[in-house]
Amino acid sequence: RTWAGTTLAAAALRELGGFKTEKQAKAKIVAAIDQISKRLGNTRAVSRKYYVHPALVRAYLMGLTPSLPSMVSPRQHRRENPPAALRSDEVAVLQFLQEEAAEE
Repeated sequence: RTWAGTTLAAAALRELGGFKTEKQAKAKIVAAIDQISKRLGNTRAVSRKYYVHPALVRAYLMGLTPSLPSMVSPRQHRRENPPAALRSDEVAVLQFLQEEAAEE
């Protein structure tokens, strides 16, 4: 669920786009968290605290987001690889988080 929350948040933030003010950025983060909380069946607070990697939120506030490939809805996505393989959007989020960790 944590991985799903983080990848869903990355996709939502990408779709919501950039921001011009801190207030606008925070509103977009709330909107993204609301989207994933509905999907995961949790409250906004629980989703943000336990299911979204904090580095993703920090990076978004700094104007950075993962370069995600075109997103495909989970219903449309068919894995050609074994279940343990990552989708291309998941690989992009993982690489992004690894780069953020290396910079810290």
